[in-house]
Amino acid sequence: MSFPHLTDRAFRDFNFCAIWDPTLRRGPSFEALFKLVYYARQGDLPGSMEFGDTMYCTLRPAAFEAYQRAQGPRAFTYAEWFHAKVKMFFEILLYKRLDVLEMTAIENFETREVEQPWKEGVRGFFHHGDWIDDEEIEQALIPEDNERLNWPWLVHEVSAVGTNRTEFLREWLRRQPAERDAATRKPTSWGKNRERDEIISNGVERKMDKAEICKALDKRNIPALPSLRKAGLDKWADAWQDLDGRQSIQQLFSKRPKAVKFRTLSK
Repeated sequence: MSFPHLTDRAFRDFNFCAIWDPTLRRGPSFEALFKLVYYARQGDLPGSMEFGDTMYCTLRPAAFEAYQRAQGPRAFTYAEWFHAKVKMFFEILLYKRLDVLEMTAIENFETREVEQPWKEGVRGFFHHGDWIDDEEIEQALIPEDNERLNWPWLVHEVSAVGTNRTEFLREWLRRQPAERDAATRKPTSWGKNRERDEIISNGVERKMDKAEICKALDKRNIPALPSLRKAGLDKWADAWQDLDGRQSIQQLFSKRPKAVKFRTLSK
């Protein structure tokens, strides 16, 4: 099917990124995502990580529900949201050039190609490049794949390919049904622990108050540690107020995976 809401400004700008904001109140605009891809193509890891994290956070059911609340009920399902957003992200990943429409001295309009419009303070630029058909996306991916897939890795690999990006992405899509089947037969830790560790690592790196990190975990509905739940502490914020619970959380924070040193390119 086609996704007419892809041209809707509110739809394109409605994105979330835990690297931008661990509380998930906002994320990169449509134009800001092109900046991330530009830097990812220069080999910049934060660009790939921010774009990939935006994909993960925006493709979650919670983002769709937030969009429906903010924009009023829209007549499309979460699955349609998922596929339309994937298509949008792929178009940005595969862009080949950006240009702007400007008025000349003799009051005519002309198109000028621009490499980094954000450096010139240009807004409303146009993008040109290859497209992935809606059917290819729908046949390859389902909403449940969001917890399985390593989007930052995909962004990095597509950005590094160069002139063969479209074929690389199509080949990746063709492999996904088989990889999904394999994943269902093999337990994986890529999911809630990944999300939990990202929130903790980025919060600590940003020197957030640990109580605020706990609140961010609760807002993302991250389950508390089994030991905390066994003690009747189902919420991270409540556990932080408990002496034994705080000790368990401190130990988890001290063992967090090493975080990437982000400089938040999109802002």
